[in-house]
Amino acid sequence: MIEAAINKILALAQPEILSVGGCNYSSKVMLPVKDPVPAPIVVGTLTGLIDYIKANRDEIDFDKCIIHIENYSGVTLISKLRGNFVERDTYVDVLDYHNEHNFGTYLDIENFIVWLQANFLDAGDRAKILAFVGNIQDGQIANFSDDGVTQSVNVKTGITKVEVAPVPNPVSLTPYRTFIDAVQPASDFVFRMRSGGGSDRPTVALFEADGGKWKSDAVQNIKTYLVDELARIQADIPVIA
Repeated sequence: MIEAAINKILALAQPEILSVGGCNYSSKVMLPVKDPVPAPIVVGTLTGLIDYIKANRDEIDFDKCIIHIENYSGVTLISKLRGNFVERDTYVDVLDYHNEHNFGTYLDIENFIVWLQANFLDAGDRAKILAFVGNIQDGQIANFSDDGVTQSVNVKTGITKVEVAPVPNPVSLTPYRTFIDAVQPASDFVFRMRSGGGSDRPTVALFEADGGKWKSDAVQNIKTYLVDELARIQADIPVIA
């Protein structure tokens, strides 16, 4: 009872600022009282960010703002440092909601073709891969090498002719992996096949083979888009990537 009363008295006491080793410490935990700030607007396209800046319904001084490209799927419009607590306001969050890809997952031929057509630009080696898997004959794939690279499979080369053809590798493809407004980065992939287990037809997969370089390429493509669009609407906002 006495201990509780003492603790209550200590809790009501004013905090003290103590200097130890040249650094200031508080005798009590204190929380800052900050000015209210609005929640950021969340959009899904870079165009939405440009439209917000162009309209400027909130009458923001954009000369004191920065566009920060955090990564290939996140961009923010932020203020300069302000206040006693040296903070930034976030006005807009741009988030890319692209679908996750099945890289490294073996798919049957039909699902692979649908995935390739729905989630990749018609560029690079996409047409070659579609033609290759579309002509695969039933049967097990033939491995003529044990180095983990070379593979072959039976494919149709005419109405009745069937030949053993090497699996194309590496292949250059351009999947949708960043904001639809920006140029999608192309990169190399390893195309692999294996026996389909209980099925006669093999399964196929794509493995990323660029060491993640596409992410930095995507960031630069986003920056190029934003710089061009900001110049078009005559908005002088630095873009940090």
